[in-house]
Amino acid sequence: MRHLLPLSGWVAAPFLITAFLAGCSELRFYGQAAAGQAGILLARRPIAAVQDDPATPPELRTRLAALEALREFAGRELLLPVGSAYRDFAGHSAGISQIAFSAGGRWMATASYDWQVRVWDMASGRSAYTLTGHQGAVYGVAFSGDPIAPLLATSGRDGTLRLWYGDLAGGVAGYDLQSPVAGVSFSSTGQAAYGLKDGRVVLDSSEAEDIVLPAHTRGVTGLAFDERGDRLVSAGADAQAVLIDAATGAVLLTVTHGDDFPVEIEAVDLSADGRWIATGGRDGVVRVWDAGNGAAAARLETAERRVNAVAFNPDGQRLAAGTVSGSVFVWEWATGQTLYKLEEHFSSVNDVAFSLDGARLATADDDGLILLWDLETGELAFEIQAHSGQVYGLEFTGAALVSVGSDRAVKFWEVSTGEETLTIGGAPAAGSALSLSPDGRTLAVAGGDGVVRFYPLDSGDLAEAVDGAIHRPLTEAECERFRLAGAICAEP
Repeated sequence: MRHLLPLSGWVAAPFLITAFLAGCSELRFYGQAAAGQAGILLARRPIAAVQDDPATPPELRTRLAALEALREFAGRELLLPVGSAYRDFAGHSAGISQIAFSAGGRWMATASYDWQVRVWDMASGRSAYTLTGHQGAVYGVAFSGDPIAPLLATSGRDGTLRLWYGDLAGGVAGYDLQSPVAGVSFSSTGQAAYGLKDGRVVLDSSEAEDIVLPAHTRGVTGLAFDERGDRLVSAGADAQAVLIDAATGAVLLTVTHGDDFPVEIEAVDLSADGRWIATGGRDGVVRVWDAGNGAAAARLETAERRVNAVAFNPDGQRLAAGTVSGSVFVWEWATGQTLYKLEEHFSSVNDVAFSLDGARLATADDDGLILLWDLETGELAFEIQAHSGQVYGLEFTGAALVSVGSDRAVKFWEVSTGEETLTIGGAPAAGSALSLSPDGRTLAVAGGDGVVRFYPLDSGDLAEAVDGAIHRPLTEAECERFRLAGAICAEP
């Protein structure tokens, strides 16, 4: 799992002296040697207590005595602030490979051969977070230059680069909506919309007051903009889909899902040209509606109990749906022809997404599995065990697929190979949806705690964080996606 796990009672004594006096190889040796034995102790203990413990190995006792002497030297001769905190011993279960301080000096991060990164609160001298997820020794660690809300970049022997966001110093930018968030969506113009569990839809406005619309009498279950960003459709547990003017918040039309009685809508999509609305409900039926007059245009049966996800392909001629039983349907909806019924999932399918060229379909389920399908043949292209829990959301961006899961990780996948290219830790534990801004620079993740979190994916901070944190050049695809340049990027 890639998430921030709070810890307490750990103090960064050996590492601080190593960091202050990085030019002295013997200090590094003693600091790392002491840290490498921390797994034996399993708790915060004064150095004197460890030295007096009969169970402490003689070699470690000798090294700790040397470390204590170095502490005295650092305070007496170098006038470093070596207070009582430096007398406490704690650390990784293996040696330290790299140390980094945040720009404001509040945080220190240590990368270790134990496959973990620890973040230390310098004010208290305690370990604040343990970052897990690398499948091998962690070699590189660096903070961004932002002293208020830094992000942390790490790299390791597994060849992956990971970016970590969390509550290091106020966390990432967020928008508190005072209600659990069911969905978030960006328009092509960069406007954000949020759907809340209390039935409200909020349209973000950078130039005026946000538009708050009581669109539903029950919780919002889905949101989608058209390609131009002019109109937004929201769906609710009240069985209604509401078409909204994105500029004014005016309701353009409302349709009700169901035959003889209203049925709760679980999923909604709006075709790219804005002409068609698709709804999927708890009756196992997908309906297509004319967005101009609200007339029913198609009724597609799945013979399943519930439809969890629907999506139009880019030209609006095909429609995909994921169901609670794990089946995925792809139709040519205007004729009602079922092109494919895909049955490789063994748990509920939570989201479906077409690639930007319409050639592939991604599907995600409750077991953390993402499947990539070739829509030329209907064959499975890749199977990815993406998350350690439910996958909440999927979105394509260029050559990458983005996913968010209940393991608090946001991950990027190379569409052509199915390989993971980037992991962002610290997403909300109860995340429910994600959306990528049209310029690819901001990722929004909706949380059950009522906060939408914005993750910057392209900035000078990112370049600064990556530079020096990885021990390999970035790939051409990574440089293109993050719009980075310089020594950290491979030559074309």
